Amino acid sequence: MNPIEQAIENHIARYHKRPRTVFTPPTVKEIDAYCIEKGIAVLPQYIWNHYESKGWKIGKALMKSWRSAVSQARYWENAPCRKLPIKIDPEAEAAALEKRKQEIRDTEGQYFREQTTEKLQKWLADPKSVVRRWLIKEILAEKDKK
Repeated sequence: MNPIEQAIENHIARYHKRPRTVFTPPTVKEIDAYCIEKGIAVLPQYIWNHYESKGWKIGKALMKSWRSAVSQARYWENAPCRKLPIKIDPEAEAAALEKRKQEIRDTEGQYFREQTTEKLQKWLADPKSVVRRWLIKEILAEKDKK
């Protein structure tokens, strides 16, 4: 390629606009999926209605990215919101529960171990009792082994 052709190609690449992609408005389901992914609590139908009423424009310019526009919805003060689904890691939840049970065993276990078997069984049988049933069952099993 000679230098003149190279200069023309460089000029075209630098100064001529690339063909624009046509903006297509998202569906409410797409907005809903994006809101859940990003943790945006504003109702997706409310966001869609808002931008639909404005012709999917930001100011006077046509919208280029609906995702960036939707991301701004988290700062809308008077927008109706919803509770987002909580992502729970079952392994972490089980580990936290077991850790809490061990703390209870350490703090309350001694008190329950000092009680008589009859008293523990009475607490266990009483439906109004709010004691740690699982801990009492463990202690009664320990006493039965002895």
